[in-house]
Amino acid sequence: MSNSSLTVSRWPARTGMPSSTALKLGLFACFSLYFVVFNQGDTNIDHWWLYGGKLFALAMLAFGLLPLTAAPLPRLFKAYLAFNAYCCINYFVAWFFIRGVADPLYFNQLVFLPIGVLLLRSKIEEPLVKLMDFMFVLLLLQIVLSAALALSGHDLWNDGAFVGGMGNANDFGIALMLGLVYVWTIRPTDRWTTALSCLLVLAGFLTESLLILLIAFSIPALTGFLELGSSKRLVLREIQVSALLGAFLGAGYAIRGSLPHLGRKIAAVLGYAGILSDVTPTGSIYGRVDQFDYAWNAERHASLLKLWLVGHPTANVYRPFDSQFLCYAFNFGALMALAFCLFSVLFLIKAYRAEKRWRAFLVTGLAIFNIAFFSNHLLDYFPMGLLYITLIAATLRHQEPPDRPPTRISA
Repeated sequence: MSNSSLTVSRWPARTGMPSSTALKLGLFACFSLYFVVFNQGDTNIDHWWLYGGKLFALAMLAFGLLPLTAAPLPRLFKAYLAFNAYCCINYFVAWFFIRGVADPLYFNQLVFLPIGVLLLRSKIEEPLVKLMDFMFVLLLLQIVLSAALALSGHDLWNDGAFVGGMGNANDFGIALMLGLVYVWTIRPTDRWTTALSCLLVLAGFLTESLLILLIAFSIPALTGFLELGSSKRLVLREIQVSALLGAFLGAGYAIRGSLPHLGRKIAAVLGYAGILSDVTPTGSIYGRVDQFDYAWNAERHASLLKLWLVGHPTANVYRPFDSQFLCYAFNFGALMALAFCLFSVLFLIKAYRAEKRWRAFLVTGLAIFNIAFFSNHLLDYFPMGLLYITLIAATLRHQEPPDRPPTRISA
């Protein structure tokens, strides 16, 4: 493969914005819904406008990815579709027999599976770049709008934490971190990368999410390992941004009360570890511990069939937990949780075997999701399923071609 095939247009001289208006409208709707219909962290709002907005976003995304090829789907993706089909059937069978709590959040991940099929079969050249370019612009706009709302005294989340138009601090933070990796690996420029990186890191810090802080500190090491052989300047830039994040964290501690939500979370973790005493419990930390205790007590009294294959140890059709793995284990059986873990690992391996240009972004992006899956059910929140399925589709679409055997020349 020649070096010219790896050339990327510079940001922001040429943004590579999607030519399809439908694709832009779909992405704009996906990432802006909760600016309009939102109520202090409630992302499960029963409002016709919200459902209509989601359907509009999906329709525009699908239309924007046309036309399609007749290329067969990769076997790994077919297996992932079959896995989700089993879970969906399980959901409806349980709903028919149990008729207990059936949280509709589960469908927020299913609705993006057809988009994954379209991404794999779209004739659009490099649909990942087109999606990520416009998503990056939307993230910048959401940072500005979130800052304007905070300065005007209108909080979308507890204590003024940034949530963008995605309705959740963790979701917005994950999107910001993906944007950060995208700028470093796919759209690097000497003039703009550092400034954009600082803006994304600062916005991630202002989500006041402990998970995002941990991910932000881990990104430089991971991308640095993947990019070390090709760009030492990139590694140095990542170290600088990581140090900047540490400076933000230190400033937050120095100015007591400036970031109360994050401060309480850190204190709660230290208190749970026994390092601090007289700590006020927080729902974010101790609530997760209570959820794991509840699931453990329910699972250990369940039959082997429910434990391993069926799920639903209590009268719940689908009960969300702050862990994607725990959601699958509790609602669909431990085998389904193990299957989801296996898919997560296989997609990560595939990402490592992707074309060199994409490798660092795809590996780091999927690793961010896998880390977050331990303490958050990201796929249950709209539109996180779009980001995840886009990474999967890009991973399978941009595999490094296998080495061809040497041609034998007959005498």
